[in-house]
Amino acid sequence: MQDVLFEECKIVGGEFYKCEKTFFSPQFKSCILMGCNFSDLKMKSVSFHGSKVKECYFTDTKLVEADFGEADLEGSIFHHADLSKANFKDAKNYSINPEANVLKKARFSAPEALSLLKFFDVEIL
Repeated sequence: MQDVLFEECKIVGGEFYKCEKTFFSPQFKSCILMGCNFSDLKMKSVSFHGSKVKECYFTDTKLVEADFGEADLEGSIFHHADLSKANFKDAKNYSINPEANVLKKARFSAPEALSLLKFFDVEIL
C-alpha cells in the first residue's frame, strides 16, 4: 500500500498492522477511521489531517512528522509511539502520555495541549 490517498473514506476495523511494512505509506484526508490498528508500522510523514481517528491503536508506531492537524482522536491509544515533529495543531480529544511516547519537537495547540499534563497528577487552575 504505497502512495495511496484515502479521501473522505470511512474505514472500520482496518488491520493496517498486517500490511507489508516496507511499502506502507498511505495518506488520510477528511476520513473516518474507527477501531483501526496501526501498531508496529513506520509511517513517516503520514497525514490524518481533518480526519476522525476514533479508538485506533498506535503501539510501537513510528509517526515522525505525522500530520494530525484538525483531527479528532477520541479514544485512540498512543503507546511507545515516536511522535517526533508530529503536528497536532487544532487536533482534539487526544490522550497522549508524554512519558510513554516520544514527543520531541511535536507541535500542539492550546488549550488542548493541557491534556498532556493529566499524566503528571497536577492541578491546573
